[in-house]
Amino acid sequence: MNLEMLQTYTWMAPSLTIILLVTLIGSFYSFKHQKFSLMIATGMVQTVLSPLLPAMAGAVVLGLGILQFYMGVVNSRSSKKSQS
Repeated sequence: MNLEMLQTYTWMAPSLTIILLVTLIGSFYSFKHQKFSLMIATGMVQTVLSPLLPAMAGAVVLGLGILQFYMGVVNSRSSKKSQS
């Protein structure tokens, strides 16, 4: 189904790739500058995008999205505890 959808809507593959690259850059920036709420948001976007990507890329993006979401939640909790 995904390949049929990507073949029907030719604009979809480049836009998904651009969105994926922007979220990857955003996640790197958020980790580097310790903005964990941004890391949670980029992880959620990548998790939502993963079913729309072809099989291998979708699985990798799903893994990255879940990992970033988890790291953002854990690090935001630990930074709140250290500030108290």
